[in-house]
Amino acid sequence: MSGEELVTLPGGRFRMGSADFYPEEAPVREIEVSAFAIQPGPVTVAQFARFVEETGYVTVAERPVDPADYPDADPSLLVPGSAVFHPTLGPVPL
Repeated sequence: MSGEELVTLPGGRFRMGSADFYPEEAPVREIEVSAFAIQPGPVTVAQFARFVEETGYVTVAERPVDPADYPDADPSLLVPGSAVFHPTLGPVPL
C-alpha cells in the first residue's frame, strides 16, 4: 500500500441483481455483506503485482474458462483470458 490506512465499511443488506438487463443478473435478491476494510485510494499496478506475488491470487484473466458456462462457444476459444480480453468479431449490443 502507499501508506494509506484502510477504512472499514460496515456490513449491511442490499438488493443485488436486475430483472431489466442481462439474464445472468437475475433474480433480484437481498444479500447480506459483512463489514470489510478497503484502501480509500487507487491501487497501483506495482501494488497489485506485489499482492499477487505475496498471496498467490489468480486473476480472472488467468483462470480457466468452464465450458459449461458457455455451452454454445467453440471449445478451442475457451482459454484463460478469453472471457475478459479478447475483442469480439463485431459490435456488441448494450
